[in-house]
Amino acid sequence: MTGQITTLSLLGSTLLELLRPANVFCGLGAWLGWRVAYALYFSPLRNIPGPFWARVSGLPMLLHDLGGTEADFMIKNSEKYGSLFVMEPNKIAVCDPDDCQIILSSHSFAKDMRYAQVDILEPNLFLTRDPELSRQRRRQIGPALSMSGLGKMEPMLLAAGAQ
Repeated sequence: MTGQITTLSLLGSTLLELLRPANVFCGLGAWLGWRVAYALYFSPLRNIPGPFWARVSGLPMLLHDLGGTEADFMIKNSEKYGSLFVMEPNKIAVCDPDDCQIILSSHSFAKDMRYAQVDILEPNLFLTRDPELSRQRRRQIGPALSMSGLGKMEPMLLAAGAQ
């Protein structure tokens, strides 16, 4: 019994020693230093332009999102950095319609895992991460959403919208 108490007291004093403010600040400094070094030298996105803090943390985007100024933030960054820039440590923004067309028409760019979390009813064209299902659904709905298909439906859409 005394051996257990001694072990617990030793463990408690070790934890208290580790949680001293100086140790906590050193740990946070090391973590921040690693985030900066990774973002600048090791990240696969290191050669894509973008704001420094967006490379290191998702906090700037979160603050703009919560403040309702995300669109202004994106426009300002696209004017400053061009049509392709880093918006978070693992996210880039693509603002050029031609690049968007390449990305959206290819199965080489998989959707983020968050799409799978929203897909609660059944897999569909907009939320699926499965390339084969996506190909099948695009073949089925593609003709209706083509420019010629939309042109044929335009009079009906305008009539329905005017009512």
